[in-house]
Amino acid sequence: MAGRESQIEQTLKSQGIAIDGLRVQDRGEVVSIYGSVANNDDRTRAERVVEDTMKVKVANHLEARTADVASPSGPSLLLGNEPPSPSASPALGFGYEVQPGDSLRKIAKRVYGDEMKWKRIWEANKAQIPNPDLIHPGQQLSLPPRE
Repeated sequence: MAGRESQIEQTLKSQGIAIDGLRVQDRGEVVSIYGSVANNDDRTRAERVVEDTMKVKVANHLEARTADVASPSGPSLLLGNEPPSPSASPALGFGYEVQPGDSLRKIAKRVYGDEMKWKRIWEANKAQIPNPDLIHPGQQLSLPPRE
């Protein structure tokens, strides 16, 4: 167990993710991670990094010291609690928390009214979405404004 915790800690550090008070509980196919990170982006990145490198599911219990995107209660668009209708067009873009069952196409259809605009979402979030087919519930995305 100490070896796995050490490996996870080194991997996170190599990705520039600092976790204060890191604790890891190894439950075989699921690894629980505890501690505190600077923001929600680091929280999401930590989960993805551990899943991708360790090939396990992660129970993410990390706490963000600053809530930089959305409130933890309900769907989290920065500009409201409901996903915007295609007629609601935030001029400056907004944040979105990926929900279970979401795909970039589904988000694009709901937000922009056109599922083919998924590439705009991917382009805006390439740093955290290397593979556009792999997004995870809880992941924080920046959605560009409607054109």
